[in-house]
Amino acid sequence: MMRAEWQKMRHTILLPIHVVVPLLGSGVFLLYYWMGNRHGITEISGFMQIMGTAFPFLAAMVCSRSIQLEEDNHFQTFLGTTKRSKALFAKCAVLHIQSLAAVLLAIGNFAVGYYVLFYAEIMKNGGAVWGQSIGWIFWEFWGMAALAMWMGSLPLYWIHLFLTLRFSKNLSLGFGVAEMLISALLLTGLGTGIWWFFPCSWGSHFSTEVLQRYMDPNGWETWGNLPWIKICLLIAAALCAILFLWFHQYQGRACDE
Repeated sequence: MMRAEWQKMRHTILLPIHVVVPLLGSGVFLLYYWMGNRHGITEISGFMQIMGTAFPFLAAMVCSRSIQLEEDNHFQTFLGTTKRSKALFAKCAVLHIQSLAAVLLAIGNFAVGYYVLFYAEIMKNGGAVWGQSIGWIFWEFWGMAALAMWMGSLPLYWIHLFLTLRFSKNLSLGFGVAEMLISALLLTGLGTGIWWFFPCSWGSHFSTEVLQRYMDPNGWETWGNLPWIKICLLIAAALCAILFLWFHQYQGRACDE
């Protein structure tokens, strides 16, 4: 089923979106930082926060287009099989793999560019915290940040698959815009103590939390005691369960515009 999903998406705009948008977005940030000679923790944090803020709309756009492919085919993939859960799982898996590739492209491109453009500053400022291991720590951080960003985006795909299937792609896209605004607001003081209840803000906050841990050599010691981790896991599990339980009864009549 996953192979069939790949084949369906092969000649659509979905694959280019997952390549062009990450490279273009990270490239714009690098150009802006380079022209303004801006470098430091604030700039790294800003890049990750804006990337996380844009994720809800991008997820809505990708899910809407993916379901449009099913609608054009009269939902035969979903309704023409008794293994509906496996069909939905295959679609989710392919979308998640594509989103992981997009995150790695965006953060990897930014990390390499930042390292090349601001190598001296990285060695100078980072060395004060991590000493001679700065080179390894720098790349390890970006790997963890990418993983955090991707994990924070997983529930977004479940939410927008449900909205597109149950209602319409227009509602899903509109909800994605609203999520972007909410995510941006939750990056301010308004989000203190409540951001973990809003999956649209997880990507930006997860990656920011990783950055804070790396800025403190002992930061990982308290990682397991953070209350929001359990809350996020419970919310993610509930959203996933709701999607698959609801989809088991889906009749393919809810995608009319």
